[in-house]
Amino acid sequence: MWKKDNVELHSIPERHPETGELESLKQKKWYIQGKKSLYVVIFSANDDKSYGKWVSKAESLTKTLSAHS
Repeated sequence: MWKKDNVELHSIPERHPETGELESLKQKKWYIQGKKSLYVVIFSANDDKSYGKWVSKAESLTKTLSAHS
């Protein structure tokens, strides 16, 4: 079976909806090719603390998904 996984990392400038301050939204996308479907997992956060805390959990999820595809 042909299988291809791809990961993209983006830093997107945006304005906070309440304060109007410019922020940077960090976003990581995983594209995982399954047997019949293409899965896209997107994780994003606007502060480094939240991003660092949760990105490893999202990566773990994608590894599990890749193993069962």
